[in-house]
Amino acid sequence: MLSDMKPMEFSELECKIIQMIIQEMPNKEIARELHCSQRMIEYRIQGIAKKMGVSTKIGIVAGAFRSGFAS
Repeated sequence: MLSDMKPMEFSELECKIIQMIIQEMPNKEIARELHCSQRMIEYRIQGIAKKMGVSTKIGIVAGAFRSGFAS
């Protein structure tokens, strides 16, 4: 469940990506900021979404707020 999600379930990189998603950064900008490929960011976002049990970036943001990961 999303309510059981804890920030420690995510790697440091995943936490950075979640914060950037919350800030509405596009994947291309996230990739540039983290010095990696856009495809790698897309792959990591899919992994984050799977861990949260959602399928979109909006779901990631909602899950982060519901779980207390973001405020």
